[in-house]
Amino acid sequence: MSEPCSATDIATRHHKLRELAEHTDPDDVQAVLNLGAGVVLHGQLEPHCLQPVLQLVAREVRQELEAEHRRLDEDLELLAELAESEPGGEDVALLAEALLARLRNHLRRDESTLYRPLARILAARSEDI
Repeated sequence: MSEPCSATDIATRHHKLRELAEHTDPDDVQAVLNLGAGVVLHGQLEPHCLQPVLQLVAREVRQELEAEHRRLDEDLELLAELAESEPGGEDVALLAEALLARLRNHLRRDESTLYRPLARILAARSEDI
């Protein structure tokens, strides 16, 4: 069975998600929902694509990252429901802004916890070639 993605592919996707997060307008609820869906899907791929790094990360940290993906997914569902039932409502705007901040923080934490070490591992492998 082939891998769902390579470490290089997922690092590229992560970088694109970080760029998208930085340019996402918190007032654009649909853009926040789309970004969030991308981050959650990305998080589902990480255990399959980042084995070299995840082996080095403490089990508690891996569990916290997984739990954060679940919480983000739950909050995205809530935002979608609120946006449908109260479009333009103050609660929708506040939740979208807070969720976007959490998505940005999550991506930054993934960068330092997973993707910087991955870059070092990939660089070391290329030096061995």
